[in-house]
Amino acid sequence: MLSNLIKQKNIVFLILIFFIVNIIFLTSFPFIHSDEPWLSGLSREISIEKTFNTTETFFDLYPRHPNSLKSVFIIIQIIFLKVFGYSIFTFRLISLIFSSLSLFFFYKLLKITYSELSSLIGSSLLALNIQFIYSSHFARQEALILFIFILSLYLIDNKKYTTLNLAISISFWIHPNSYIIALIIFSILFYKNAYKELKSFVLFCSLSTLLLIATNFMLNINFIKNYIDYGSTLGVTSNINSRFLNFISFFKKLYLEISGTYYVPNIKIYYYICLVSTSLAVFIKESRKYLLSILMLLLGIFIVGRNNATSIIFIFPLIILLFMEILDNIFNKKRIKILLLSLFLILTIANTTINIFNAPINDYSTYISNINSYVSKNSKVLCNLNAEYAFNNGNLFDFRNLVYLKENNISLSEYIKKNKIEYIILSNEIEYINNNRQWNIVYGDVSSYYDELDTFIKTNCSLEGSFISNDYGIRIVRYINEGIWNINIYKVKNSY
Repeated sequence: MLSNLIKQKNIVFLILIFFIVNIIFLTSFPFIHSDEPWLSGLSREISIEKTFNTTETFFDLYPRHPNSLKSVFIIIQIIFLKVFGYSIFTFRLISLIFSSLSLFFFYKLLKITYSELSSLIGSSLLALNIQFIYSSHFARQEALILFIFILSLYLIDNKKYTTLNLAISISFWIHPNSYIIALIIFSILFYKNAYKELKSFVLFCSLSTLLLIATNFMLNINFIKNYIDYGSTLGVTSNINSRFLNFISFFKKLYLEISGTYYVPNIKIYYYICLVSTSLAVFIKESRKYLLSILMLLLGIFIVGRNNATSIIFIFPLIILLFMEILDNIFNKKRIKILLLSLFLILTIANTTINIFNAPINDYSTYISNINSYVSKNSKVLCNLNAEYAFNNGNLFDFRNLVYLKENNISLSEYIKKNKIEYIILSNEIEYINNNRQWNIVYGDVSSYYDELDTFIKTNCSLEGSFISNDYGIRIVRYINEGIWNINIYKVKNSY
């Protein structure tokens, strides 16, 4: 194995540089999103309880149900938690490691067709892509799914179909978006007329899916109903007209960098390159495999209907592969191919540099230390989920629960007493959303409890301290570092 790495010293060096540079700003770019503590918080609870038959401790009224849809990802998070401790660095490190592995297999995939230099430039195009760096720094499942996707493309070209089947089957236990990847792999096998391999692929995928469904029913007999109910809040059950409009809106918003709470970089250059490349691919037979793959990816996103900004990462390896395939078929001279690849690389570097320097400035460690200077890790708090890393397991209750007070026939004061909440950590973001209700998409309808919360704080709490947090005091991306966002820490007068 060591001898093979020595022979591939160029790509190993590139990956080492990628890993070292990215680990330096792993927790500062992008800002910490609540999805990250949401996932790691669930992993911590499952690790403590030693069962998947549990849910997030910070949601008690907000509807949550046990499931195995992320079980492989959770097991990986638990392993890293045991080794490195409970921190955002730990869970982002997982993504960085799998992204580094993705680069290695992307290079191996390119080497099947292209020269060493072209393969290194192609790998650099992915390594320096802003969306790839983003997913490498994000403690969600995208980096793992992307790794399996790139590995699968490599395995197809090497005719290692059993390993391919196993890889895709395992991916279903990481995130449902893996079915989009499976659709692409299905289309490639069909395009290659690999019908025998296609049958075994469908068999493996079907068995894995049936087992996944069975384990979910074991954990929750109402799994299908609960999954549909939750999916309906995300647009998964929309009719075809709404789904189409949402699909168009999704790509329009990505182009215009419009987002609610997710970081969305400027990726306009890739829209143009993808448009030109796909247009040319129609006339170049050899490149139609990747054209078909892009179309299947778009179809998969449309079918799933969950238009999440992070899922767009899967298109970028395909854009690079398609671009390189077109160059290889249009130009005979190697010098011209390298020149155009290098131009693409220069544009990529410029785009990524501008994006990183223009990204919202944030300091998560200061945010957490400011909270802990007033409130201990052992205190019970009503707080924004983005402060999850400041507290021990089971001590934080998220504001999203409050939307369901009336549905559960419980008042706010009863909720505070029931959960023995000692502190309320409140940003003026909640007041802003209450006055600008188009932003109820962030936490639900805050007006349903805002007046009661305001009255409770005035009559039953004392101000323990406050600090300004223009990065984590607001989750709406367009307002990060815009205006003044105060975090007030109130002590409940009657501690329980």
